[in-house]
Amino acid sequence: MPENRQNADLSILKRLQQHAHQLEMYTGRVPDLQELRHQLLQSSDQLGDELQRLRQLQDEWAWFFEHSSDLFAIASLEGHFERLNNAFERALGYTREHLLATPYLDLVHPDDLDAARAEMASLATGRDTLCLELRFRHHDGRWRWLEWTCPAPSAGSSRVYAIARDISERKLSPEERLYRAEHDELTGLGNRALFDQALAKAIARTERNPGNQVALLLLELDGLGAINDSHGHGVGDAVLKTVAARLAICHRQGDVSCRIGGDQFALLVEGSTATEVGRLAQRLLQFVEQPVEVGGLQLRLSCSVGGAVFPEHAHDAASLLRQAGNALQQAKAAGRGEAQLGPASD
Repeated sequence: MPENRQNADLSILKRLQQHAHQLEMYTGRVPDLQELRHQLLQSSDQLGDELQRLRQLQDEWAWFFEHSSDLFAIASLEGHFERLNNAFERALGYTREHLLATPYLDLVHPDDLDAARAEMASLATGRDTLCLELRFRHHDGRWRWLEWTCPAPSAGSSRVYAIARDISERKLSPEERLYRAEHDELTGLGNRALFDQALAKAIARTERNPGNQVALLLLELDGLGAINDSHGHGVGDAVLKTVAARLAICHRQGDVSCRIGGDQFALLVEGSTATEVGRLAQRLLQFVEQPVEVGGLQLRLSCSVGGAVFPEHAHDAASLLRQAGNALQQAKAAGRGEAQLGPASD
């Protein structure tokens, strides 16, 4: 065999031996690689499961944050809210956008500012806040008492996670609690609870004094829903306040005016004749029809009035209310700006 051919064969053999050695080495590693692949796949599945659990926890926390009845806030010690839940809007009456854009100290009662600033400084040193009571301004101008609790921020952070509760009712005196229980919060007139009591007492007084009588007038606004839809509930609330003020000056001292529904009012008048009550009903129509100015808007609305007199049209409180309600429905059916004084059919 020629020498060159022999050398070529030896070279090929050497390469074959190297490839065979590498193949044996790789073949020997296959079980290890398969085990590693299995571990990686298992780790990937575990990582996916963990990520899914974290997403679920995140979704649950987001839902709890938004829907909690407590006031939840994430804020900076520099003076701004960074995130708020729905309860803040309900408690203070502002939109969330307004609250996020407003430095929170601007909402704090002037007499409580020193305490608020001192607590912020204390938080910055690592001391937790527990049961701090501060007054915050509501959108309607009143002050609401909020009780704050928040842990100090972690080291190197100026972000705080706070919980607040509206404790305004707890701060009321017994007299204030009784007043609120019997009066409409928006208009200041008596509410349905006070109306029911006043009606029962008026009927009882009339029954003890034959010849006396008590008249009930029900007034329902026409067009309030359209005002709310076109201009917002804030404008609608202002209209309700104006109507309530006009009601209060339309009747005599000692008569009782109440707001008994969203757009419905009641007036109890004792000792007047049916003719006098009829004139009062017409005066109510005229008062309500006067333009209402709200924020530069000139708004017009009308109302319907229905009334009944005890004992002329009814034999007890329930039937008087029913008769007045029937008369109101008849007035509404006749068109806007109408008044109907009993008798009305049961």
